[in-house]
Amino acid sequence: MLQTISRVLKLVLAFCIGATLIGCTSATISQPTPTQKSAGQIANPASENCVKQGGMLV
Repeated sequence: MLQTISRVLKLVLAFCIGATLIGCTSATISQPTPTQKSAGQIANPASENCVKQGGMLV
């Protein structure tokens, strides 16, 4: 019985260490910074698509 508990605790410890390492590596991966358009305004992609198809914005 004590050996079974010991095995389970070892597996839980290994899982916790693995999860911690995965969490640390994913947090340190750099993500690309979004580019900003001039004047600080970003156009609505749906509006741009509407204009491309010949529609008009009101």
